[in-house]
Amino acid sequence: VGPYEIEKLTEAVYALDTDEGESMYLVCGTQRAILIDTGSNAMSVYPVVRDLYRGKIDVVLTHAHFDHMYHCDAFDTVYLHKADLRAWPKTLGQTVAISSIGSGKKAKHYAVDTYHSMKEGDVISLGDRDLLVIHAPGHTPGSVMFADTKDRLLFTGDAIGSGDYVWMW
Repeated sequence: VGPYEIEKLTEAVYALDTDEGESMYLVCGTQRAILIDTGSNAMSVYPVVRDLYRGKIDVVLTHAHFDHMYHCDAFDTVYLHKADLRAWPKTLGQTVAISSIGSGKKAKHYAVDTYHSMKEGDVISLGDRDLLVIHAPGHTPGSVMFADTKDRLLFTGDAIGSGDYVWMW
């Protein structure tokens, strides 16, 4: 779909990849779906995931970097680990702004003051499946991974590696 390559991993989980090396995941449940990261592609991921799931779609971020959160403004509900929320005013906000400009993409305002906080051990219920929040600090103070307990999948963001290099906080 446009610049997104979509792969159905299970009956309820889709991988969305771009030619820029960004990966997002849509995990669908009976009550809502969760989009893990939004990427920073020129085309918003919102219409793509809307075609895949018609109900409520919330966003959970693996960490606060622009290439994982660029399109958060298209969604009503966004979750971010409390350590990244704390680091936003002094460091992460400026890092995201500089990275956006350095990428050639338009800088955006991120409404992090409206984001929902999450922490280690939180369980995000989608109805018939849960995502477990696993704190994995290092890439950013609030980097997290998500474990899908039903399909036994682990979504690591850049906590393990990004394919190129790992920037540790």
